[in-house]
Amino acid sequence: MALPVYEDQDLRGDQQAFLDSLTADERRWGNEHSWVPVSGEIMVYVNHFDISGLFSSATWSGSKSDVARKLEISIVSDDNYYMPAFEVKMHDMIQFFVDGTEIFRGYVMDINRSLMDKTISYTCYDAGIFLSKSKGKYKFTGVTPPEVVQTVCADFDIPVAALEEGVNYTRIHDNDSIYDIIMTGYTLTSQSNGKQYYLRFDLGALSVLEKGKIVYEYMLTVDRDITDASFQSSSLNAVNRVKAYNSDGTEAGVFSLDSEYDFPGVLQAVYKAENGSSVSGGAEALLQDVELSASIDGFGILDCTSGKAVVVSEPTTGLDGLFYIDSDTHTFQNGFHTMSLDIAFENVMDQVLAGNVEQVQSSAFGSSSGLTVQERVWNFLRAQGFSAAATAAIMGNIQQESGFDPTIEEIGNAVGFGLCQWSYERRTNLINWCNNNGYDYSTVEGQLAYLIYELEGGDPTCVSLMNQMCGGLEGFKQLTDVALATQIFQQCFERAGIPNMGNRIDAANEFYNKWKDYEQIPAPTVSVGDGSGAATGSFGWPFPGGVGTITQYFGGSNGHRGWDISTTGGSGAGSPVVAIDGGVVESAGWGVGSGTYGNVVTINHGNGYYSRYAHLYSISVSAGQSVSKGQQLGIEGSTGNSSGTHLHIEILSGGPWGTLIDPGYYW
Repeated sequence: MALPVYEDQDLRGDQQAFLDSLTADERRWGNEHSWVPVSGEIMVYVNHFDISGLFSSATWSGSKSDVARKLEISIVSDDNYYMPAFEVKMHDMIQFFVDGTEIFRGYVMDINRSLMDKTISYTCYDAGIFLSKSKGKYKFTGVTPPEVVQTVCADFDIPVAALEEGVNYTRIHDNDSIYDIIMTGYTLTSQSNGKQYYLRFDLGALSVLEKGKIVYEYMLTVDRDITDASFQSSSLNAVNRVKAYNSDGTEAGVFSLDSEYDFPGVLQAVYKAENGSSVSGGAEALLQDVELSASIDGFGILDCTSGKAVVVSEPTTGLDGLFYIDSDTHTFQNGFHTMSLDIAFENVMDQVLAGNVEQVQSSAFGSSSGLTVQERVWNFLRAQGFSAAATAAIMGNIQQESGFDPTIEEIGNAVGFGLCQWSYERRTNLINWCNNNGYDYSTVEGQLAYLIYELEGGDPTCVSLMNQMCGGLEGFKQLTDVALATQIFQQCFERAGIPNMGNRIDAANEFYNKWKDYEQIPAPTVSVGDGSGAATGSFGWPFPGGVGTITQYFGGSNGHRGWDISTTGGSGAGSPVVAIDGGVVESAGWGVGSGTYGNVVTINHGNGYYSRYAHLYSISVSAGQSVSKGQQLGIEGSTGNSSGTHLHIEILSGGPWGTLIDPGYYW
């Protein structure tokens, strides 16, 4: 739906200009039906017709995660002879003025009539509703967020006002919402420059603004503005100690929470690492500090809306300082304007990373299907000409830095990121370089490509040090002493504050002894299947070679329906997914049974059991097809309701939507 535009006048939210733009018929209607005395502070127009005389109450609201602001308005409805005969219809345009300024322009999306109250309530949304409800398919290469906004908004006839600048990036969107498409570019920009962004509509036009940059000019106090305030701190969900174990069950260490609060006792969680996962990253991710939340109620101030900031001074609750408005609700009733604000201590945007990156691949990456992250790194570095010792040295350093988790943040200050824990300017350079060169910076492949870029000249400090210590990059590639190569890479490339060289060298020697005879580690063979559909009665692993890390188990507080298993970071294509036993494909396609699944395959094993494979990047079977155990069904992905590449697998009995079974019974 195209937004209406005024041919003769740009209203710019000015009430007098609006009145001057009315036609004679529209003005006459308002004059004839002005029988109800109304304060001049509020005016309501429907398709240019003044219905302020019918106004009863209104609620105007929004939040940082909702692109569309909402207006819920009630008008008087009575069969009294003197009531004006005027009907507000579905999708009519509503304009809401307060003190001469237009604060809302949107469309009626829901109507509710009440006989008892003799009112009709209308729920209206501004044009942001079109961004959240519409989806698109786009391929962007080397574009900036403003260019993306201009492109998609032109396709949906949405006017654009002010746009913040952003980084260049590349992205493929397939069936993503327009809101997610726009926010992806600004999320990448935020990760590059640390700023936060939000979307809002003013007078029907979209703006993307820096969140928290606009601060209400006056302090909110109990003497003038605040009628109620709350500040809640809760440790009910806190975890101040995690006991960690390696994948073989041996104890890996104890991780403690660094908190300003003194806990009277231990609130402990247990973490067991899976093959290829980071012990420290997984364990420290479970640590949870005291949760803080705050809200204030008071007399209404139009400038206090989500995305902006306020200074609060309320001594009873201890709310004192600068806060960021995450959500706001303004109520207009009986001549009063009040507001309720949810405020946050930190300025955090609604981060969205939708779509996939079309990777710039080369033969250097080889075939990664079914390989672990460590095996993929080994193959990549060996293909780049590094000796077995130099390859093991780099990998020993990566093990110490990140445990081969390409998405891990440095614990404590969140400065370091990724395989090599790139920090400060180097982290920013990683993100920008990957975005400009067609890589997803959160993936193993993107980070390895950037590692080579730095070694070949992108990091002048590293180049200078390597020239001094081993004759440059080519000299390093030919090293045969694992310990020496590990030390050189740490001093030249990592330059860690606390090296822990013993750990780095031990890990490097382990990789060297395991794979020193391999130029390329072969990928496990994926069965093509004989198509018999015969079930064996036992369930195998859904990835060839037994690869994959379990990221979420069955059940829990959210009632998880199965297991989530991941073989890679990022949000693109992963490893081949295979049938855990033979059977017939019950269904295959996008969102079959539930749109949250994305690309999903369900198999009837013919013995009362069913298995479901969700979030696939692609599907290689069709409904009615017979498949054998170990036969490929598709590729691991992140389609549907998913935040990263993984397989969601369910096992059921009694039907495709029968009784759920914990996969842990079989694996």
